[in-house]
Amino acid sequence: MSSKNETLGVKDVKGVLVDLLEKLIGDDWQQWLTEIKKFLCKEPCWVKNQIAKVNGVLRQIYADEVIMADGRIMVVHEVVENADFVAMHNSFNVRLEKLWTTKREREAFCKEQYDKLRKNGYATFFLHKKDETKPETPDNLEVAHVRVFPEGLNVCMYPFEHAREWTAKYQHRLVSPLN
Repeated sequence: MSSKNETLGVKDVKGVLVDLLEKLIGDDWQQWLTEIKKFLCKEPCWVKNQIAKVNGVLRQIYADEVIMADGRIMVVHEVVENADFVAMHNSFNVRLEKLWTTKREREAFCKEQYDKLRKNGYATFFLHKKDETKPETPDNLEVAHVRVFPEGLNVCMYPFEHAREWTAKYQHRLVSPLN
């Protein structure tokens, strides 16, 4: 199609339709049908296949769910090996700029995904920039430490390079955006 005024023709979609039909009659037809239905309803699709696998320090939980906060897809991990914040975030093998959340996203997650927060006074972590207009350097990063109590939420901020090692046996959680 070369201009806005032209209509979509068979020639334009033939290859796409043939490819789609081949996938629908292939071995993975059920998965393709499920994801196409989500796509047609304008829901996030193929999300599970895009989530980075995290080795060692963290393991992903709720992998079969699409978790939204303030319009952004979030991923929840559980700490499975004692680690400080730097080790947790380094285990993603991506740049820090892809891992931080805004205060608004954290607040939306805590409200909309309350059931995904670690309970009984244990922590759920969110990486933030102190100043969102500045780069993601260690001195401009902090970690929100959110704990759930019967009286409500308690949020403390720690420097990103805080040396404390968090114990895996308490199954602390870390929330990051899908990157």
